[in-house]
Amino acid sequence: MKRLVYALIGVLAGSVLSFGIIFLLGYTLQAVGIHLYQSEFDQQRNFNIFIVCWLISAIAGGWLGWRVGVTRN
Repeated sequence: MKRLVYALIGVLAGSVLSFGIIFLLGYTLQAVGIHLYQSEFDQQRNFNIFIVCWLISAIAGGWLGWRVGVTRN
């Protein structure tokens, strides 16, 4: 049960980290005048990139959380 809790905490931490990094990157690029999208196609592409990054970070966070749960037992 502890492993599952650690894995869920890892998924949550990975998700928050992914959102934070991408949000700050978008905010910084907008502040310097770089627009990330001009059309609906660009918006969809950026959303797909975010989903892939989120999945990778959530899976990695869950795996790391699981490994921490295993080593603590």
